Amino acid sequence: MQRGYSVMEAVVYIAILALISVFTINTILVTAKAFAAQRNLRNVHVSLETALERIAREVRFADNVNTASSVFGVSPGVLVLSSIDPTTSSPQTITFTLTQNIITIQKNSGTPAPLTSPRVNVTNLLFRHIVAHGTTSQAVKVELEADSKKFYDTIILRRSY
Repeated sequence: MQRGYSVMEAVVYIAILALISVFTINTILVTAKAFAAQRNLRNVHVSLETALERIAREVRFADNVNTASSVFGVSPGVLVLSSIDPTTSSPQTITFTLTQNIITIQKNSGTPAPLTSPRVNVTNLLFRHIVAHGTTSQAVKVELEADSKKFYDTIILRRSY
């Protein structure tokens, strides 16, 4: 009676082990790639939603849109708002711009602060000024785009009517 494995049995076992290893490694790589893509998509959504919420809050609280300094209908747009500082009740100017693919906010002549993550590449920032004829009501439509994901919002200036 023979003990041990023959060369042919060893080759078959090694081939089966290699196939299982290749399948397992491929599954791990595909899963890691899908996870990275989902994480990137989540970062884009969180960053753009946060920026859009901040823009909406500032527009709602604004007294007026400075149409002379704002850039409407083209990207990158610029939105300049005349508002009041809620803590000091003093007048302030708020400017939203797209600088090096990052949405920024600037209060008065201060340093612009980023609203979006540097890891998110914002490719489109568009503002449209909407005025209701026969009234003093104003609104701003905002369009954002990053990584082919588009976000829209239309905000009414509450202090304009």
